[in-house]
Amino acid sequence: MKLTKLELSAVRRFHALTLTFRDGLNLIAGPNESGKSTVVEALRAAFFVPHGSKSEATGVRKLLPWNAPNASPRVIVVFEHAGTTYTLDKQFLRKPSCTLGGPPRPLGGTEAERFLTDLLSFSPPSTSAKQAAQAFGVSGLLWITQGTAQDLKGALERAEQPLERCIEAALEELASARALPLLRSLKRELERYYGNSGAPVDALRAAQKEREAAEAKVDELRKKRTEHLSRLDALRRLVEREAEADVEDQRLAEDERCNKQRLDSWNAARQRLQDLQRELDALRARREALSERRRRIDEREEALRKAQAELHGATRRLEELEGRRRGLLLRMAELRQELSVLEARRERASRMRERKRLATERQSQHEAFVALENGYRKALDLDAHVRRLDADIRATDPGEETVRHLRTLHNDVETSAARLDALALRIRYRLEPGVTIQLDDIRLNDEGERIVDRRAELKIPGIGILELEPGGSELEPRRRALETARAALRDALARAGMTSLEEAERRRERAARLREEHAGVRQALGTLAPTGLDGLERRLEETRRTLEDLDTRLAALGTADGADDDVEQLDAALSQLHKDIGSGESDLRGVETELARLRRQIGDLEAHIAYGEQQLAQALGEDARDPLDAQMSELEQAIETRTIDRQSLCARHDPTEGARFEAQRRDYEVKRRTLENDRRLRSGEIHQLRAELRAFGADGLENQLAEAEARLEAARDRERQLFLRAQALRWLVERIERRRQECTAELRRPVQSRVAHYVTRLFPRAEIQFGDPFVPSQLVRAEGAGALSELSFGTQEQIGLLCRLAYADLLGQRGFPTLMVLDDVLAYTDRERLDVVKRVLVDAAQRHQILLFTCHPEDFLDLGVAPQYLPPPGA
Repeated sequence: MKLTKLELSAVRRFHALTLTFRDGLNLIAGPNESGKSTVVEALRAAFFVPHGSKSEATGVRKLLPWNAPNASPRVIVVFEHAGTTYTLDKQFLRKPSCTLGGPPRPLGGTEAERFLTDLLSFSPPSTSAKQAAQAFGVSGLLWITQGTAQDLKGALERAEQPLERCIEAALEELASARALPLLRSLKRELERYYGNSGAPVDALRAAQKEREAAEAKVDELRKKRTEHLSRLDALRRLVEREAEADVEDQRLAEDERCNKQRLDSWNAARQRLQDLQRELDALRARREALSERRRRIDEREEALRKAQAELHGATRRLEELEGRRRGLLLRMAELRQELSVLEARRERASRMRERKRLATERQSQHEAFVALENGYRKALDLDAHVRRLDADIRATDPGEETVRHLRTLHNDVETSAARLDALALRIRYRLEPGVTIQLDDIRLNDEGERIVDRRAELKIPGIGILELEPGGSELEPRRRALETARAALRDALARAGMTSLEEAERRRERAARLREEHAGVRQALGTLAPTGLDGLERRLEETRRTLEDLDTRLAALGTADGADDDVEQLDAALSQLHKDIGSGESDLRGVETELARLRRQIGDLEAHIAYGEQQLAQALGEDARDPLDAQMSELEQAIETRTIDRQSLCARHDPTEGARFEAQRRDYEVKRRTLENDRRLRSGEIHQLRAELRAFGADGLENQLAEAEARLEAARDRERQLFLRAQALRWLVERIERRRQECTAELRRPVQSRVAHYVTRLFPRAEIQFGDPFVPSQLVRAEGAGALSELSFGTQEQIGLLCRLAYADLLGQRGFPTLMVLDDVLAYTDRERLDVVKRVLVDAAQRHQILLFTCHPEDFLDLGVAPQYLPPPGA
């Protein structure tokens, strides 16, 4: 099985996370608390936890985000198995779901989980804690969480059956013991190439040095050739640019000459246009002066005619206004006489109306006073009733707390009595007629029932005495508890001044009814006296003072006399009369103002007409109309001629070309200065490059380089031949030694052959011994054997990892999924051993996919794998 992609949504601290995986080794890095273990837990849940599980035993609730208890954690895994790609999509807790996309068809729910179980040879998923732990199967052995690498026994229990099948296949492998002489010969031959430290010696070392010297010489010559070629290219480009600059300089001079000719021609045309415009401006000024002179004469004649007509109209208007003024004076006298009569009538009517109003108001105030006086008496009665009810409530109500306490004590008495009855002896009897028995001092006959809650004697005549002792040892404590409860109830009733709980509840109910009546009376009192009795008394006194004031004002008005006129009609008539008087006065003032204005206007018009006649006489004496018309005709003809000439010249002259020609002239000057500066700089660069090329001495450089490359190729061939021979010898030695170690292991412990493949890399002269076919028990080294449990934690962790790699090889050969998940392993491994373990991991990654989670990615960068970084905490 090989993972290709993992997506997490709403899983612990990850709102959304996507990881992609490659074949072999994968490095997932992040600091502490960045979520590495969360990713491993999500993978475990996707493959082994049923989507509908909510049990704490399965650990699915650990996937919930810290701040979202109602979230739905979701895990999507894309993986390959047996050449087929599958997509597993699981959502947990809220709206759980499971889908598995891939051949033969997409599956969902428990059907998808059963298919996944069969596909990858996992144990069926379960919701119980014990079965969930066993459901890991092979992955429980190959997935190492933090701090569990040394715990092999528990992990092997989950993969016992798959390993047994692999061991059975490994027992069929045998090897020959005749390889020892060949092994010694090969080792002697290998020592000619590699020393004890593993470094090259003799011929191989000499070949390496020869190849390194040849490479250095070739690099030096190639660098020198590159510098020489770059200088030649730079010189060629500068010479070509110099030729291009000469051509560009000639073209620029020609363009500049043509542009100067066009600019001169444009300036001449512009000067002619300016001359024509000045002539036109002068002719138009003369025409305007003549026109102004004629306009002044016409204006004077027209003003004189208007002034004479206006004088005639003003004189006629003055006569009309004089007649209107006389009529207005007569009308104003009549209106003022009528006003004095109406004002006297209005005064009498107003006095009568005010008397009626005050009389009506007094009647209303008197009725209000009577109503307030009656209300005040009722309010006094209601207030006394409220006080009586307050006293009754205080005397009657025992209080809610008292009733609640009495009820609690009463319940305790009933509970204690019920418990005592439960232990007491219940005697039901039915006797023959005339038969009598005696229970202590009580005689019993006929039929009935008795409760015996203490020791008693039952005497049966002719038979004997029966001693009754109900309840055993618990009866007396129950009886004492009942007596205590009854005593507490009696004390509480005595303190409350009552004889029973029923009396307390009746008094409580009566107090409630009194409170209802109290609320009704207070509501009625509030209706009569919303501001209280004092407020009602103040209102009564205010009403009395108002009545006295009204009586005083009525006495001042005296008795009613005269006609009963309508005040509103009189007011309307007076208002209209005032308006008429005001309008007449306004009209009279307007007429008088207009008369004064007309008199001034007539005087001004007469003076203006006299002055205008004088000015017109002077103007007509200076200029005659006919010479002025002749001069105007000549000027119009000259203006028309100049205008035609200017329009013809404007049609051929573009006013915008001058600015364009001038801008081109400035551009040509800038370009010329730029070309001259570039030519000076380029000349210096050409001179410098030629001097450098003469000093460089590149003669025979290509021949030297060819000879050095030939020597380098020969040195590489020799080193390659020696290296391949040494590697072949080393491979043969390692192969034979490994085969001999496998053959020396007991056939009942074939797992050791796989474990030794990895352990010997970390401990070259050590051996792992197994206490049973699966679990390693001792590490045997040159200094002696020791139990694994006695080794340091780091060494136990390293051996646990190596053993798991060996188990993965065995399982992979039998077709089991061998995905390895390593969560922060090797945290206690020193630098030297870490380098060895990394080489082992690279070797194992050739056969298995490995997901390595670490918070120290710098320790694994030399593996050639780019790490995928998880976002840091708080990101």
